[in-house]
Amino acid sequence: MAIVSKRRRGKKGRGEGEDEEEEETWQVVTTVRQDVSHGLISKESPMGSALMGKKVGERFYVQVNKDFGYYAVVRAIEKGQDDGTAELNRF
Repeated sequence: MAIVSKRRRGKKGRGEGEDEEEEETWQVVTTVRQDVSHGLISKESPMGSALMGKKVGERFYVQVNKDFGYYAVVRAIEKGQDDGTAELNRF
């Protein structure tokens, strides 16, 4: 699992023009186990692919689409293990 801090621009009514920092915890999994609502992201997702190979303290850019992206910093990495609780997605 990786704990990532990401910066984003403030929105109107929330300190417009100010950067906000938000911390999230993600577990990078295969596509058939992804479930963003539970913090499971695929290694093919924008965050997952950008996060691969990064080390604690490293700053990286997440390109979401051609018009939007943001910087993030790896705050911690914990060795994960597949405990079998993440269900496989059905297509």
